[in-house]
Amino acid sequence: VVKATTVGKIAFDHGISTSIIERIPKLIVAPSHLFRSATGVGSVLVTIENKNGAPIIIALHPSKRVGRRLVNEVASMYAKEGPDPIRKWSVQGLLLWARV
Repeated sequence: VVKATTVGKIAFDHGISTSIIERIPKLIVAPSHLFRSATGVGSVLVTIENKNGAPIIIALHPSKRVGRRLVNEVASMYAKEGPDPIRKWSVQGLLLWARV
């Protein structure tokens, strides 16, 4: 599930193109890495997509109750610039899974 307000934030605040936003379902099922969130809320997927060399991060809230259903909610999506987040989060012990 992705809320309309989240899509607006992803597109306008984080500068992710609509062509990438439209592919969220495919990106979620084929991440390059899966990390536990450092804040303890949800999970973080690192996609093989990138924006200007920075990996695109998809923050998820798994099993979130929406009405009577439990859904996996896309909380955010952004290009992670700066030091390599994959290495940093792996060293911190947050890595749950990596594509071999």
